[in-house]
Amino acid sequence: MTLTFTVPGDPITQGSMRAFARGGRAIVTHDKGPALNHWRSRVTLEARRAWGRAAPLDGPVAVTLTFRLARPKSHYGTGRNAQRLKPSAPALPHTGLDLDKLARAINDALTQARVWADDSRVCSMTTHKVYAGPGEMAGVDVTVEPLTVPSQRQHDVIGQSLAA
Repeated sequence: MTLTFTVPGDPITQGSMRAFARGGRAIVTHDKGPALNHWRSRVTLEARRAWGRAAPLDGPVAVTLTFRLARPKSHYGTGRNAQRLKPSAPALPHTGLDLDKLARAINDALTQARVWADDSRVCSMTTHKVYAGPGEMAGVDVTVEPLTVPSQRQHDVIGQSLAA
């Protein structure tokens, strides 16, 4: 069963863990705090809605994630050109949010949603980070599909074609 769903909203990276002492006890938290919790909750909710009551995947899976980010206002002109991109605006969001940390937040939310037994099941991951187009909302498109394990014959054929 292939799972495909979209979560609207500004994606949040799963940053580093922070530890500090309070009242003689160690407290460990994410550096993104409530914003990350809210984003992961939205992803978990949409995943559960799309996945339903199906059993968690327990074999190898492939994940495809496309993050659509809102363009900064500085990419647009002013006045009557407010809806037009400046020629200097970059085509892709190559600064700012870290793609690995964006994916980590999604994978942890999918584990929480019980789409898979554990995110160690991910054997193939394709991730994209793009700007949302005109009329598109920021968010993430998620696809999870079970991978079939190639037979020894398929391995041999693949190996021969790569060696040629």
